[in-house]
Amino acid sequence: MFTGIVQTTGEIRSLKVRIDDALLEVAPANPFEQVARGESIAVNGVCLTLVGGDGRLFQAEVSRETLARTTLGRLHTGDPVNLERALQLTDRLGGHLVQGHVDQVLHLRAVTRAGEHYELTFEKPAAAANLLVEKGSVALDGVSLTVARELSDVFTVAMLRFTWENTAFRCRRVGDAVNAEWDLIGKYVAKQVGARQGGVDEAFLKRHGFA
Repeated sequence: MFTGIVQTTGEIRSLKVRIDDALLEVAPANPFEQVARGESIAVNGVCLTLVGGDGRLFQAEVSRETLARTTLGRLHTGDPVNLERALQLTDRLGGHLVQGHVDQVLHLRAVTRAGEHYELTFEKPAAAANLLVEKGSVALDGVSLTVARELSDVFTVAMLRFTWENTAFRCRRVGDAVNAEWDLIGKYVAKQVGARQGGVDEAFLKRHGFA
C-alpha cells in the first residue's frame, strides 16, 4: 500500500525485456536507506518487487501483464520516474490509499499554468464516469492528486508548483501517457451501488477485481 506522496524521482538505467517478463533497473535521485529484497516500491504508480540492488540502484521484475497494462514498457534509458516505498503503519497518510495497481493508461490533454500552481487535463474514460468525483482523489503516475473539475470526456487536476518541480511531471508533455489508479474507496462504493442500480460498467470492475 502507498500514499501517492512521491519520496524521490529516479532515472531508468535499463529495461531488459525477456521471454516472460522484463528487468527494470532504476537509480533513485535521493538514495533509499535500508532497502531489502522483496520489498515493494511504486515506480510511476506501479507496485513492483525489488529483486536486487540497493538504495542507490535497484532492480525490479515487471511481468508481461504489467508491461501491457501500464506505461512501464514504454520507458527508455534516462527517463525520469516517480518513486515511493511501501507505506508503514506508523507513517502519515499525506495523500490517499494507493495500491499501486494501475486501472488504465490515460493521455495528457493540456497543461496550464494558473498562478503558483498547474492545471493538468486528462482524457476521461467512459468506464470511469462513476469513479471520479470533483474534490476527490486520483493517483496519476503514483502522485496523489485532487480532481478539480470533470466534464463528460475530460477531467482536470490541480498540481502545486512544488509537486510539479519535484516529480517526473516536470518532464511531461501534452500527449504523454500516464498510469491512472482510481480511488480505492470509490471503486468499492461504485461496486455496491452499481450492483443495486446497474449503473456501473461491470466489465470494468471484473477486469480490475472488484466484481
